Amino acid sequence: MAFLATNLTTSALILIAGMVLFIILCFTKIPRIFSALFAVAVISLASVNGYLQSLMVDWIQGTGSVVTAYLLVMLTGAAVGAVMMATGCSDKLARAILNKVGRDKGPLVIMIICFVVLVSGNTGHTWVLLPVLLSICRECDMPRGIGMMAYVAMVQITQFDLVGIPGFPNVLVAQALGVSLYEVPVMSIIEYVIGLVLVYVISMIFWKSAKRKGKGFEVTPEVDFYQVPEERPDDTLPSIWYAWMPVAIMVIGSFILNMGLGWSSTFSAIVPQWITVIVLTLTSRKTWIGKEGQTKLQQIFASMENVVPMMITTAAIGGMATVISNTLAYDSAMNVLLNLNISPYLCAFLVVAGICVITCDGIVGMQVFLSAMAERFMSIPGINLGALHRIIVSTACTVDSLPYSSSAYMYCSVFGYSLKSGWKYQFLGTVFIPLCTALFAVVYSSIAWPC
Repeated sequence: MAFLATNLTTSALILIAGMVLFIILCFTKIPRIFSALFAVAVISLASVNGYLQSLMVDWIQGTGSVVTAYLLVMLTGAAVGAVMMATGCSDKLARAILNKVGRDKGPLVIMIICFVVLVSGNTGHTWVLLPVLLSICRECDMPRGIGMMAYVAMVQITQFDLVGIPGFPNVLVAQALGVSLYEVPVMSIIEYVIGLVLVYVISMIFWKSAKRKGKGFEVTPEVDFYQVPEERPDDTLPSIWYAWMPVAIMVIGSFILNMGLGWSSTFSAIVPQWITVIVLTLTSRKTWIGKEGQTKLQQIFASMENVVPMMITTAAIGGMATVISNTLAYDSAMNVLLNLNISPYLCAFLVVAGICVITCDGIVGMQVFLSAMAERFMSIPGINLGALHRIIVSTACTVDSLPYSSSAYMYCSVFGYSLKSGWKYQFLGTVFIPLCTALFAVVYSSIAWPC
């Protein structure tokens, strides 16, 4: 068993075999948590920590760390989604913006509402936006996948590419490199505009194609995770001011707690969300339309309970990163990338991308790069650390959403798709578009600040 872990060839073959197995299983009907278990059982053969240690300890600990990081955020977000739907706030916002912008510009409407929420750096954005986005898709008769593509792309380019956003990815790298969130603004803004154009153009192309094929909003989702209520009459909806109130509480509250009081991104998102849940629950006597036979609290708790199985599966997939990082093949791949005789900006791009491809997690990719390799890059004469910051963050969100990643599973599930049906939208939104913007940052930096 030790030979398999200490020989580079066997280590690489085992790692590739485990990842290929997981990708194949992802496109079958086998539950994802068992797909992850089977893949880890193979990859653990190459672990330098030993097979049983890897399978019984490393993977479990990695899974636990993901649960610790995201469970509270997801539970809170599910509660927000439940009250936004039940009070009619999501429907009201969707109709109001569509009436202003035009129902033939559904993707643009999604981009606008996403920008409003994401600029605060809110880490619970999925649950804030999901009910509104699904309502927009229904009102426009637009397939859920196109809404998902526009949303996930906006998440990547806004919270990872745009200068000044106080989200966790930006803050993490800025603190490690000793730079502010506002470095190289011109490059960042151009990069963001390129991303916006790509999001809109690609989304509209897919929507026009769907219309020609007679495809519209899927009333019955493939994955029954988040049901969209039936369309409500206008006279049962709240006022536009009331509908905007929860968004304002969550966006402004998150910004004040994070930037003003210095709270972490996670707690800056959770506290305003719970305030929103309480306020809407107490003030929605006339507009709350719940499920028959359920009280308000029962409906909220039922929505939160539905998140738990998905959270455990997502964590099990994320825990694979811990097992993968303890292989000789992983270490060797990183050494090869670091020793390439190329522009340091391109080298940083390749190294971060390589880590994210292998560990299937953008945050892990950034953390590994910063802890093990940041000082080496910071010592390069003439390098622009602000540009390096932008490249690291932009690259981390490009290839961390491949089919075997936890984020691919989660986003497809919440929008009502299996991975097999939904990943083409996920790929365009979280891989293709961010890859284009990240490569622009590499080219711009190499020309503007050569070293």
